[in-house]
Amino acid sequence: MRRHARNPLQGRDIIALQAMSALAVALAIALSASPGTATAVGVQPAATGVGSAITGVERATSRSVAIKVLSNRADLISAGDALVEVSGPGRAGRGIAVTLNGTDITSQFAVRADGRFLGLVTGLRTGRNDLRATAAKGGRQQARIVITNHRRGGPVFAGAQVQPWDCNLHSAATGLGAPTDAQCNTATVFRYVYRSTAGGGFLPFNPATPAADVATTTTDAGSKVPYIVRVETGVLNRGIYSVAALFDPTKQWTPWQRQPGWNGKVLYSFGGGSAPQHVTGQPGSVLDDVALSRGYLVATSGLNVHGANNNTVVSAETVMMLKEHIVEAYGEIRYTVGTGCSGGSIQQQLIAEQYPGLLNAIQPNCSFPDTWTTATEVQDCGLLTRYFAT
Repeated sequence: MRRHARNPLQGRDIIALQAMSALAVALAIALSASPGTATAVGVQPAATGVGSAITGVERATSRSVAIKVLSNRADLISAGDALVEVSGPGRAGRGIAVTLNGTDITSQFAVRADGRFLGLVTGLRTGRNDLRATAAKGGRQQARIVITNHRRGGPVFAGAQVQPWDCNLHSAATGLGAPTDAQCNTATVFRYVYRSTAGGGFLPFNPATPAADVATTTTDAGSKVPYIVRVETGVLNRGIYSVAALFDPTKQWTPWQRQPGWNGKVLYSFGGGSAPQHVTGQPGSVLDDVALSRGYLVATSGLNVHGANNNTVVSAETVMMLKEHIVEAYGEIRYTVGTGCSGGSIQQQLIAEQYPGLLNAIQPNCSFPDTWTTATEVQDCGLLTRYFAT
């Protein structure tokens, strides 16, 4: 198979977030005081820094039992599951029992290929959940964490959701079925595309009858893989989301052992415009050849399109919820880079400032200060044009 040619991603202007504003730092400190932290009996947890304001990963001392919620901060979990790591004083997983709300769930955990004792905890009820890990020897060493789970349809921190809301899932374009509840939830769908050795754009790919002209690509981590992309489309927080990544359908993918086509990095796309729609809008395209060919996972949601949802708090909440889903379905994220123009630029800059930890770098294009400043000028232009014309 011929290697697919591409442009290097580092050719773009990536602005690293090396400094936070006073507001961002203050918010980070406030958010780091999470009620859902893992503590071992008689042991104080380590302090949480600014960088973990959203993720909220905390740990007890290395000599005790500890629980770490890896997919998000423990009090901001959604959709009923969480990726969790448990460690103890001895060999990983040895003699450790895990319970959820009093029910033994140790079978959901195992020592994975990297030597860590990990599990995808499922069946979280809405609200507070008591997760405990106990060392079997005497049962005196125990860690406990409260995981607060929120509905898949939200909200988590954005407050009461806008009403009325039209659950238009654009089935002809997205492949999604009809909504099953008032929060627009429905079954997630998957499709595959590929790049051909003959060149051109993305083509439909059927794993049951695979094409013979599949190109290959080499990621920035040096992994040479077939250029096949899986596109996942679903509903989260009442918005349609899309996730795309290099994916070999003949191989397994778990959150603790991802396929070599993903480099652990996420490119998160934000759409432009500005409008307060009351409808489940379509997300932008995630078929970004430059990013995908280098091994990035590309993600976005219709709620991250400023031309449909100019509520940046809801946009930030959606980023957080979708990143949690990515960790639980694909694996831990190395870092997340934002990209987008105009209204997409506004979202990146506001989310990076006000919710530190969600975006580790941003690529704002065709920027302007804020919606209101520009909107006033636009309205003035319209009024002046009418005045001079009449």
